[in-house]
Amino acid sequence: MRTFLAFEVEEGVKEKILNLTDHFRGIDRGVRWIRPENSHVTIHFFGEVDEENIPELEGIIRDATQGISPFTIEIRGISAFPSLERARVIWYGTRIHEQLNAVYNNVRDGLKGRGIVEKLETRPYTPHLTAGRVKGRIKPRLVDEIRHHEKEEFGSFTVGILVLFKSTLTATGPHYKKLALFNL
Repeated sequence: MRTFLAFEVEEGVKEKILNLTDHFRGIDRGVRWIRPENSHVTIHFFGEVDEENIPELEGIIRDATQGISPFTIEIRGISAFPSLERARVIWYGTRIHEQLNAVYNNVRDGLKGRGIVEKLETRPYTPHLTAGRVKGRIKPRLVDEIRHHEKEEFGSFTVGILVLFKSTLTATGPHYKKLALFNL
């Protein structure tokens, strides 16, 4: 099953993000904008994990979060991967937090050599909230609008629970189901 570890965005912050996303939606309908209920910040995307390995994955995550206290995360800025001009993913940024990096590194280290996931991420961790996925070229007006908001602050909230999600891809977009919760 397709899985990832993430945390959900607090409702007040989510509302601010979704208001701006709705504005962008009116500018470029060619972008596949994320549905509000799917707003989250991914810590690790595990990809396909055999169902019989889920308990072991949960144990690795549980071990990785031991001693990690709840932390405050700030959502601010908007940009795109790999760049605005060649956007494939439009995202809202977060300030890097020591506790978040610790969780990321602990989970990655716990997975090494276990053979549970197909491939571990090797790029530096860039926590973000995906706003939309781009096929083709992004409209110049949207690039201008994103640049206008690139340093905007959307608020902060405390992260106290991480979620292991199952992701099912459908014609209408991904559907997420919570498999396990991890309290910090």
